[in-house]
Amino acid sequence: MAEAYLKSLKLKGVVVLSSGSAADTYRADNEQRIPHIISTLAKYGVGQFAKTHPEQLTQKRVDSADVIVCMNQIVTDECRNLVV
Repeated sequence: MAEAYLKSLKLKGVVVLSSGSAADTYRADNEQRIPHIISTLAKYGVGQFAKTHPEQLTQKRVDSADVIVCMNQIVTDECRNLVV
């Protein structure tokens, strides 16, 4: 959702990507929720910016980033176990 919102702002020179710290673990559960999430985001005018599948956080994605935002301490801890 954060990715869709930030993409909808169309900030010049800003590329937004999001990754889940446990996307691969919960892929089956999460993929079935995506249509509902997109529908909800569409009510706020940002549905077209939502991705259609979860992406796992990887070291490659982190290495190419300038800024990384974790949504809470649990996610921060999970990410520290996945990437440097």
